[in-house]
Amino acid sequence: MAKNTSSGLRILSKKISDLLLNERSILFTRLFISIFFYSFLFKGLPVYGFINKSLPLAAPLFFLVYGLSAWFGPNLLSYQNVNRILSLLEIALASVSLYLFPQQLINSGFLLYLVGIIVSVLYGDYLTSILLSLLVNLCYTATLFPHLNSDNYRHFYLLLINFNLVAVLISIIGWKIKKMLETIEMEKDTSKKQVFRLQTLSRIVKEITSELELDKLLNLIVQKTTELMKANAGGIITLENDNIYRIKAAKGIPKNLIGKEVKPVKGLLGRLLNERKISCSKINTTIMETVSPLDKQYNFLITSPIFSKGEFIGLSFLLTDSQTTNLSKNDKLILETMSEYAAIGMVNANLFKTTASLGVNDYLTGVGNLRFFYQQLEHCLAIANRYQQPCSLIMVDSDCFREIKHTYGNAEGFKHIKYLAEILKISVRNSDLISRYDRDTFMIILPQTTLEDAIILGERIKSQVINHPGSIDGRPTNTTVSIGIASYPEQAKNIKMLVSMVESALFQAAKLGGNQLVSATALNDPPE
Repeated sequence: MAKNTSSGLRILSKKISDLLLNERSILFTRLFISIFFYSFLFKGLPVYGFINKSLPLAAPLFFLVYGLSAWFGPNLLSYQNVNRILSLLEIALASVSLYLFPQQLINSGFLLYLVGIIVSVLYGDYLTSILLSLLVNLCYTATLFPHLNSDNYRHFYLLLINFNLVAVLISIIGWKIKKMLETIEMEKDTSKKQVFRLQTLSRIVKEITSELELDKLLNLIVQKTTELMKANAGGIITLENDNIYRIKAAKGIPKNLIGKEVKPVKGLLGRLLNERKISCSKINTTIMETVSPLDKQYNFLITSPIFSKGEFIGLSFLLTDSQTTNLSKNDKLILETMSEYAAIGMVNANLFKTTASLGVNDYLTGVGNLRFFYQQLEHCLAIANRYQQPCSLIMVDSDCFREIKHTYGNAEGFKHIKYLAEILKISVRNSDLISRYDRDTFMIILPQTTLEDAIILGERIKSQVINHPGSIDGRPTNTTVSIGIASYPEQAKNIKMLVSMVESALFQAAKLGGNQLVSATALNDPPE
């Protein structure tokens, strides 16, 4: 029960607070003060002639205009301008009243004058409040001066001086209060932006650290950094294995720049690449080594280096068409944080790539291992079956491995296997997949390749081995290979049958004395 009461009081307190601070509420408060002042004007007034009749008639019209201004004015004008207009109406009301009835309204006139000045300071500006103070001085002097005599001159000037001091003091205090409120509001907005940025940054960090594919990771970093920094475009430059810097990911820049080499010191980007620090530079020269569309499209280039364990591994850059760009402490902190997590993500992605390659790559030759072979063969046959395409398989075996191993030892035998793998790499197409099947035996998967085309490739491999013989102790050795070929679905309907057919073809080629190529169509009794 106590909790409900406390909660209800808090809600009521908030509603009252919102009502008191509501700008329209303040406008109507001013209206009621004016009505009070106007009613005070008629309290105890003598009844005489035109003035007594005209003022009651003018009152409804005046307050109708005032009320309509308070209600509809903010929709047509700003609250600042409405307050200025109402201040002028109040000054006019107070001035006319003081002129007509100086004895009754001298003190209450101060109230109406000062209310206008205070509200103008809070909802207008400092200059407006000072000008209103000067206007009030003039009006106050003009309305009371005709009523002064030798007895009340001194009293009048003391009141005027007192009024000026109060008006100036209120203006200064009001200006200070307004500045303080603006500062609080600005800090509140800044805090909200910082909280939003931190929340966004937290989400981005989770995405970055969970992405293990390097290309996707780099593009994700570029996309999120440009969004967070409100930049128009951006990219990441990484250090390649050949010690060349290249643009590896980008957003908002021409695609032909991806993969382009960036030379240190050459162009603005190259110079900042060499400096390796967070910076924001005006683009008044070429960004790259040569002139590009980026030079005139953007105004500022922001860079942030990427380090891993003190080693420079890349550079993140942003492009913006903003007219003025100064990096705040918060901006620099965001760039540093993004670069740090980018470094962690890049290291993780590279480590994952290395680990993954160890799981499917042969440790000696670098080609696929047996696991890789069966994974890829299953995938390729599934695609071939779905799209009714052929898929061929080549099996290559060295004719002289055993002789080399028994004569020169295991070390030379391993060298011979590596030599044969290199010959296969330079002989096949980019789409072909090489795997080490056994000690000196290799499998080559040829997606979308007929038996006839596979035979042509097999003959090329035979020729490459003969034309580029291996060597032992610097002396060339006669090297040949036996090759078996089978094709799906022409000779086999599934993985097991295809592998069995190509093994039988290879066995037949070796049986013929080596340096032979046999296809599954040449076999007399294909296996079931």
